[in-house]
Parts: sequence; structure tokens; C-alpha cells
Amino acid sequence: MRKMAKLNVAIADDNERILTMLDEVLTADDDITVVGTARNGEQAYEMILDKKPDVVLLDLVTVSYTHLTLPTNSR
Repeated sequence: MRKMAKLNVAIADDNERILTMLDEVLTADDDITVVGTARNGEQAYEMILDKKPDVVLLDLVTVSYTHLTLPTNSR
């Protein structure tokens, strides 16, 4: 049986506790690689462009309304 490739995930949240918890939970899964974490919208944007994750867990409050176009701009 063919094994699926690991899922590359990026996390963005300004709450350090939530960011750490998500990182720990996801890192514990052998099928997931956390490729980066960000604490604000600008860091999230740069991380997405640099790491090209498959999935981004994004706290919209962290990103602010000026970065709501983040997913579209980072393609």
C-alpha cells in the first residue's frame, strides 16, 4: 500500500499558548509536519510565501482586516 506524503501545515496566532498547543498537537502526528509558526499577519504572509504549506491554520483576529486577502495574495 502506498503511503501518503506528509501534510505540511503552517500556524498563525497571536496567542502564544494557542500557538504552542497547536504546534505540539500537530507535531505529535507522524503524518503532519509543522513548517512554520507566525504571530502576526505580516509574519504569516512571509511564512506562506516562503514555506508554501499545504494547509494554514490562521486566526483571523491575529491577521487583521488589512490581511484578509492573505490567502489570495499568497498563491
